[in-house]
Amino acid sequence: MPIDYKRSQKLPAMPHITKNMGREAKKALGQHFLIDEHIADTLVRSVPEIKDGLVLEIGPGPGPLTKVLLASSAAHIVAVELDKGLYDALKPVADVSNGRFRLIHQDAMQLDEAQLLSEMQAYISFRGGDLEKVEKMHIIANLPYNIGTALISKWLKEPQLFASITVMLQKEVADRLSAEPGTSSYGRLSILTQMQCEVYEVCAVPRESFMPPPKVTSAVIRLNPRQELLFAVDMSKLEKLVNLAFSQRRKMLRSSLKPLFPEISSVLNSCGIKDTARPEELSIEDFCKLVGHAS
Repeated sequence: MPIDYKRSQKLPAMPHITKNMGREAKKALGQHFLIDEHIADTLVRSVPEIKDGLVLEIGPGPGPLTKVLLASSAAHIVAVELDKGLYDALKPVADVSNGRFRLIHQDAMQLDEAQLLSEMQAYISFRGGDLEKVEKMHIIANLPYNIGTALISKWLKEPQLFASITVMLQKEVADRLSAEPGTSSYGRLSILTQMQCEVYEVCAVPRESFMPPPKVTSAVIRLNPRQELLFAVDMSKLEKLVNLAFSQRRKMLRSSLKPLFPEISSVLNSCGIKDTARPEELSIEDFCKLVGHAS
């Protein structure tokens, strides 16, 4: 996907990242500002479908990713920033973008994505835009470390709103999203994510790409919401089951799942699961089979 930086040259410059930016980052907000333009470019190029579409960015910070988004072929970009100082610094960019870039001062955990999508569709329709391109939104973001997992879990409650979710977060969390059975990263988040999305690892991101450098490695991961669940199952029942199973992941399932299945050994046997199995040994299909026996 071509990135045409001439598209954003007429806008005010993004807030300049200085050597003091690391000291200005707020630990309470999980801020680690992206300073590697190559990584920002990689993030956007990994989502070629954004042409003429709607993009949601979480935590734009001083704007390096926003700059690339404004230079991309996306028709509309909405950025949500909680930090008032950073919001004020980016506001002039939004003010002169002729409606293409909208900036919201809000906690992303409190954002109503369904309402935002509806509002943007109404606005785009009023402006004579192509609604077929904005039936859903794309998320492209460098997520704050302290709420990355919570945001992913929140978005998985309404995956039908999103055409794609491409985010940078702690590699540990990215590994959990894509983990396979039998690995230490495999768990509740792996199952609930993969049931609803195709998961792709885009690239690892070194500590030096941020200011201040985090103590951990980061990664870019992409989630493509499925048209249908991986297996036909009641998601609320599946979530209840895997929460119970992985709350005591060192225990055998015949012990941890007994509250759901009084005759647990019989249920495991009927599903072809060993009586001594622990939760990380089961495939997603195995868990779905168990859901079929839950009341």
